[in-house]
This record gives sequence, structure tokens and C-alpha cells, in this order.
Amino acid sequence: CNHDVKPLEENCHQTLHISRGETLGSLLKGIHIPAVEIEAINRVLKSSYNPRDLKAGQSIEVTYRQNGSDVNLVSLEFKPTLEHEIKVQKLGTGEFKAEKSRIELKKVLRRFDGKIDSNFYSAALKLGIPASIVKEAIKALSYAVNFQHGIKGGDPFELLYEEYQDQNGNRVKTGNLKYIAVVARGQLHRIYAYTTNGSTYGYYNTKGESVVRNLLQNPIDSKRMRITSGFGNRMHPIRGFNCKHKGIDFGAPHGTAVMAAGDGVVVKAGY
Repeated sequence: CNHDVKPLEENCHQTLHISRGETLGSLLKGIHIPAVEIEAINRVLKSSYNPRDLKAGQSIEVTYRQNGSDVNLVSLEFKPTLEHEIKVQKLGTGEFKAEKSRIELKKVLRRFDGKIDSNFYSAALKLGIPASIVKEAIKALSYAVNFQHGIKGGDPFELLYEEYQDQNGNRVKTGNLKYIAVVARGQLHRIYAYTTNGSTYGYYNTKGESVVRNLLQNPIDSKRMRITSGFGNRMHPIRGFNCKHKGIDFGAPHGTAVMAAGDGVVVKAGY
């Protein structure tokens, strides 16, 4: 549609995008929708959605009728969330009606096979596995596998997770990790996700035992950590003489999240 000419009455379809600092009203005003209609649209929308909640980058499908220089809105549609759609339509009476509906998503299982290159994280991302799933897989495996020394280049892995798709097969959101297997030091580790009692979600080995019963091999992100002091004899950093170091010290950049190695009770926290 071209506002510089006066065509016969027709419906025009256009995709509009909210810019920073812009409102639905200013967006519609830009295509010459009358102020009285913009006010009516904002009023009916408030029953299902606050127009002020529209974010920059939000797309809105607009259909309007142009008859010469007169422009009147027919309908507008947008998705405030990945699972909901709002549609505003003009009725035969000239009034507007707003409807909010749920978008039906199809849950599918996605399976990937791969091999470790420099590390598990980058190898999984290269396959197209979402970062959230990769991080969850590392968290599940960290109770059984030492990512710093337990795996090496060429070790195979397998991963299964849920994905929610729209009617066109496009990924809308990611579900839960369902299964992860990896070979580390020649040993195959398989971990399954399972919901007990219909509510408690956890990870289990092939014997049906919760992996959380063990201590984490790596209490911090394996991609960011380094070993600052290994197990064995060393010069004590404070006492200044050689003694047995009965553990492994990890270091990581400031701000790195540190996970509890296992269930326990915090008795003291400080510098």
C-alpha cells in the first residue's frame, strides 16, 4: 500500500517492529491509523495484555484497509511469549475485540552423536546442541567424570533431549535433558533423567542409583577452571615447608559459580 496515491479500497498487510522507546500507539500512528482506533485498541487489549509491556524488537502483524487517504485497522496479531498469541479484530459493529490464545507446541526428542575435540562443551555446541542442554549435561556428568583429566580428544558421546517445535517444525524452546553418555578413560558412563513420584527430577545411572549420591568430580565450570595445586607433596604456601597435600585445589576467574560437591550443611561462610 502506498499512501502517496489513492487506490481503490483494499486490505494491506504489514509487519511492524517496536523500536526502543516506541509504543504500540506510535507504531500504529506511523501507518496513519486514526487516533480514535488506537485508543480503542489499547482499551480492549488491557483485558488480556498491557500494551506497555511490548519490548523493543517485538514484531506485530497488522492488516488495515486503505480507501484513498482513509486508513482503518482490520486486525493486528503478535506473540507476547513463545507460547501465546494475541489477536485484535474489528467487528462488524466497528468495535474491537481482543483474544489471547495458546500456541500448540509439539514435543520431540532430539538425539546427537559426537566426538570430543578440544573439550566436550565446544564439541557439543558445534553439533547444534543448545548451550543450556550442554551445561546441564556437564552438571549431570560431573558426579562421575573428571572433565579436566577424564576425557580426551576422540572420546565419543551421545545425548538426548526434548525440544518444543511450532507447526512449521521450528524450535520454539528447549525442554529437559533426557540422556547423556560419554566414554572417559575407556569407561562408558550412562546417565538417565527420571522424574520420581511425578515431581522430583533427577539423574540416575544404569543401576537406578542417583548420581548425586557421589561427590562432584569438578565443583566449578570445567571450561574456566585450572588446577592450582595437585595431590601429593608440595611446599606449604603458608607454613613454608614440604608436606603432603591431600586434595586438589582449583582456580577460576572471579565470578565463576562454585557448586557444592555433594549434599551437606554450611557451617561457616567468610573470607
